[in-house]
Amino acid sequence: MFRIVFIASALLGLVSQVHAGIILPGDLNPGDPFRVLITTSTTTQAYATSIDYYDQHVQNAVANSPLLGFPAGDWQVLGSTFGTSARDHTNTNPTVDVGVPIYRPDGVRLADNYVELWSGYLQAAPNITELGMVSTHTVVWTGSYVHGTEANWELGNRGVVNSGQNVNAHRYGRWFHNGNPWQWNELPLFGISPVLTHSGGSTDPAPATVPEPSTFLMMTIGMAGLYISQRRRRNQCSSGLSPAADS
Repeated sequence: MFRIVFIASALLGLVSQVHAGIILPGDLNPGDPFRVLITTSTTTQAYATSIDYYDQHVQNAVANSPLLGFPAGDWQVLGSTFGTSARDHTNTNPTVDVGVPIYRPDGVRLADNYVELWSGYLQAAPNITELGMVSTHTVVWTGSYVHGTEANWELGNRGVVNSGQNVNAHRYGRWFHNGNPWQWNELPLFGISPVLTHSGGSTDPAPATVPEPSTFLMMTIGMAGLYISQRRRRNQCSSGLSPAADS
């Protein structure tokens, strides 16, 4: 019987998890463009010299996100390797394009556009992961300077690599340039989505249709009844009684 209750609890937990979704910005209108910025829940060392390695790390994290409507696609690392700056790699260079608003997965605005993104200050801490949770890490690999340009200690540099601190939004530049950990440390990355379009709902897309908790409760009662019936039959057989003896 304990197994039945345990399974039911797990299924009920799955319902709440499946119904979770990325929260669309409430201050935008349908059709408005925006981007999402995350701190990956997964970590990596900073030995790789190719930007493709870090892009893949971000994409793998997003692909495993349980959030409904979490936008898949060409996510990129917000970081710099030798010869590649974060702001050019992600098409967020404000001298080329003023850009679009940038948000966390919980719908909190981080920056009005690319100008603010690389101003040194954000409107909130960029510390929400692709799982929709606050990151357990505060130090994040960037390989960059404050304005998104390649640092002397870029990703893949031998020795130390530039990092940011995802809990710092209001201290100048600290969120993207705050220290130089040794490259063998396991740290998360910042990832940014392609430009997305607001669909008009509160989550994108609407949560998938799954059984409601009441349905699972009925299933649990039925499973419990079947379990009890089978136990009674086994007990009767072991005592030499016919399964039909109690009818």
